[in-house]
Amino acid sequence: MQTLRRLVFPMPTWEDYMTLAFDEIRQYGSTSVQVMRRMRSALVNLAASAPNAERAGVVRRYLEHLDLVIERSPLDSLDRLMARQEDRQGLGLSRGRAETR
Repeated sequence: MQTLRRLVFPMPTWEDYMTLAFDEIRQYGSTSVQVMRRMRSALVNLAASAPNAERAGVVRRYLEHLDLVIERSPLDSLDRLMARQEDRQGLGLSRGRAETR
């Protein structure tokens, strides 16, 4: 008689999806003002459209991490300011206002 065994994979969490979607882009694009602008725009929009407060909180924490990466990047202070502005296209044409730090 054979015994059937089942392999069970844990369900991915929202944090797992955030990691899968954004970590590589954040790590390799951290020195690109355009990449940071586009990523910040995507995260701000994702936080605004999250279906519940828990997921929105995860996205906001990821945004805080992104801002920390920008602050610690080798970009000069003006470029860091520009990188913290949301811009869906990354070109500086549709960007929102960043906070001065």
